[in-house]
Amino acid sequence: MRDKKQKYLSLIERARQNYEYKKHANFKWCDECKKAINLWTYWQGLGYEIDTQKIRILLVGQDWGNTDFDGGKTLENISKINLLSPNEYEKIQYLDGLKPFVTDKNLVELFASIGYPNIDKKRYSDLFFTNISLGYRKINTSAHITKAEISTDKEIFKELVEILEPKYIIALGKMTYEIILEALELEVPKIASFNHFIVTQNGLKYNKSKIYVVAHPGGMGSANRKKGDKSNKTSIELQKEDWIKIFFNTT
Repeated sequence: MRDKKQKYLSLIERARQNYEYKKHANFKWCDECKKAINLWTYWQGLGYEIDTQKIRILLVGQDWGNTDFDGGKTLENISKINLLSPNEYEKIQYLDGLKPFVTDKNLVELFASIGYPNIDKKRYSDLFFTNISLGYRKINTSAHITKAEISTDKEIFKELVEILEPKYIIALGKMTYEIILEALELEVPKIASFNHFIVTQNGLKYNKSKIYVVAHPGGMGSANRKKGDKSNKTSIELQKEDWIKIFFNTT
């Protein structure tokens, strides 16, 4: 446990130094993220270094975006959390007082469907959220963001996986999935139809983990998940089926 704690804290520091000493055209480090490797980890995964609980699900997004996008309100919550001692973390949740994005609202529903109700109101010790890119956009648009820039932290991510040893790694979206596989030095499959791949995948093995990809639960990803579907099901209903299949119909 102590070894995992030291490795995790060291990894956070090295990630920060990477952004401090390397030039990134469109990404910067989040100085407010003092207690976790990623701003998203303040939602689920905060305090991992305290008792290094076993992680069941490592959820991986692409990148958090621009920290000023919501007027800095998320960072206000993070700053408040930073003032708390570990046994007080539950006093302030990541989404407290915020207007949640579509991604946030859908993730609350999706996690409830697999046995984790109200992730917006409580932290689960076996969940850990991060993004494959640990940097934060200097600009509000994604127009000039390249896959190469999103991939900058692959080595750090691989070390994080080896520290956490999650049972499941869930990638949000095709690009994130591909970068995860590259980071873990696994073969990237050719995907002709992303929706078909989602419903037919069996998961890829990496050490103690199984890796799956799901539709990104944001507006665009949700719209794309519904494309080609002839049923009367909504996108979020299709996504819930995808998640339930991973966690209840597979071993």
